[in-house]
Formats: sequence, structure tokens, C-alpha cells
Amino acid sequence: MPISGTFWTVAELMDGLQISKQAVYNLAQRYNWDSPSPGLYYGGSADDHTTVDAYLHARARKTIKGQRSLDWDDTYDIDCPVDGCDGICLVWPDDDHYKCAYSHSGKFE
Repeated sequence: MPISGTFWTVAELMDGLQISKQAVYNLAQRYNWDSPSPGLYYGGSADDHTTVDAYLHARARKTIKGQRSLDWDDTYDIDCPVDGCDGICLVWPDDDHYKCAYSHSGKFE
């Protein structure tokens, strides 16, 4: 039976996060990433904390907010208002402004 869904390979994670193969393995163990086979991890839903996508969103929120620890709270997540941007964006630092993981920011019109 073939596996289905969206997946991240170790090579993609190494390249995207600029970390070693061992560091990817350590993250997978720490956050209990689901894996149908060695070297392949479910992308899945950003709401499921056992997926790579959830970790990547939490990491982006941490960066946007300037925090030291991962931010798993998706309450303020929005679609970036900049055309063509697929990055995670937050209503931040107040209800009138937004900030994107790709450095887009501004005031809502």
C-alpha cells in the first residue's frame, strides 16, 4: 500500500533549517514527528504538534515575536496580506499591525 500525504525529507530539512542530519533526527525525537519510513517525516497539519509543519510554524512565530522558546499558539496566525507571499504572518505587535516571517510588516488598512 503506498503512503500518501505531504512529507519532508531529511535533506530538505537539513537545507531549509541549516542543520545537520543528526540535528534533524534529534528534532524528530524531541517533537515526536510521525514518520512512515526512515528519512521521511509527515508535513501534515500545523495544528498537530507531531508534524514538521507544526514545528516550522512554531519556529516562525518565535522568530517574528523575538522569543527564545517555540510559540505553539496559532491564535494570531493570518494569511500574509502581501500578494504572492505564502509565509506565516501574525497579527503583531497589536491588533492594527501584522508581521510576516519574510519581513513583511505594516498596518491593516
